[in-house]
Amino acid sequence: MSRARFILLAAAASLGVIPWVSAELPGTNQISPHTTTQTLRVPLNDERRWHALKYEKRTPHILRFTESGLEISVRRSAMPLLCPLPQAARVNSIHVKGRIIGRIEVTPEKQGKKGYDDYSLRVGLVEPGTTTLTARERRAATEWVKALFDLAPAGRGIAKVHFLNLGVDRSEIGRTRQHPMSKLLEEEVVAAPQSDGSFDFAHVFSPPVEVCAVWISADGDDTKASFQTIINQLDFEILPQ
Repeated sequence: MSRARFILLAAAASLGVIPWVSAELPGTNQISPHTTTQTLRVPLNDERRWHALKYEKRTPHILRFTESGLEISVRRSAMPLLCPLPQAARVNSIHVKGRIIGRIEVTPEKQGKKGYDDYSLRVGLVEPGTTTLTARERRAATEWVKALFDLAPAGRGIAKVHFLNLGVDRSEIGRTRQHPMSKLLEEEVVAAPQSDGSFDFAHVFSPPVEVCAVWISADGDDTKASFQTIINQLDFEILPQ
């Protein structure tokens, strides 16, 4: 086992991991039953692991970190929540479970457009890369932008933030875009809540994505919406370094 992999697994143990046997086959996105990988459980119940930031001129959410998960109370509000991983990891897939209480009053056709850019859940995977802030850009940047770039591993920057969104209707699934706010932000609608508000979805990345942090977002500022997003489970399947 490489030293880097040993450090990753040791640190991941503090987050909560579930070992299982699998590995990516060279040149494919299939799994071989011969090498152990890990399922990394993001600590939704531990407030100390998260950076709760604020947008300028936006009301922040009310947050509760409980034994059953993270509860986000949205009241016409928006804010980014960032959780750094112990070390950048290759993520093959993600599994998310939870529930939405209430809803955003927007049609599937309008959701995401100007004036309607609210989603009850966005799960962002922060991918390290080469884009960094110059000294001049950093002086002008908001606190949340600086915090995002500070999550990059030492000597590196940010490549992309890959957002997986929960739409209001299943007809939106598969919709993708580059967010108009930044070329670094990419989005895909991957699921919609059931009639009772529950959701349970998995998404496989092909090829796997290197991830250094998680960005959770739930927004109601554009549509003046009030609802509650409860995330009970957020797991990454991570592959060997």
